[in-house]
Amino acid sequence: MRFIDGADYFNSSLSVRHALRFLARVFVRPGKELLEAEWREVDFGKAEWRLPASRTKMRREHVVPLAPQVIEILKAQHAISGEGRYIFPTVRSAARPMSNGTLGAALKAFFYEPSEHVPHGFRVSASSLLHEAGFDPAIIELQLQHIKGDVAGIYDRSQRLPERRAMMVRWCAMIEEFKALK
Repeated sequence: MRFIDGADYFNSSLSVRHALRFLARVFVRPGKELLEAEWREVDFGKAEWRLPASRTKMRREHVVPLAPQVIEILKAQHAISGEGRYIFPTVRSAARPMSNGTLGAALKAFFYEPSEHVPHGFRVSASSLLHEAGFDPAIIELQLQHIKGDVAGIYDRSQRLPERRAMMVRWCAMIEEFKALK
């Protein structure tokens, strides 16, 4: 499996590159979860991003631990859009979020056909590579915000944040290792 994080090389806006780099490292769903992300949801002090239940597929608040590399991306993006509502606004209006099509077009411009890689594919890459690296499948599934389909999934609301935080820090380090292999 080839890991794609060519965001550093895209000939697109800095916000688009930041969005792709961010997405690769947090692997949330690219639509409403990523592109409608608001600055008020990010707690730099706790290094967490709290997605409200209204924007998640499972309709539960989702806490995303932010590794230091992700905080760096957010700080760089804050210099661009920090005065507005959205972390990744469209270039035409800070009052509207970037579109999912923008990320797909950026990947295509970098010579990745949709059959090879799409924005949602960062979730597939992260899941596959973290499983191969031996991480606890339950922690990976929690980070992907997949809920068990049985009664236990309804009652178990544990977040296991310390374990997920450690995995996310390691995941960002793995991305740098993959990039160094080129």
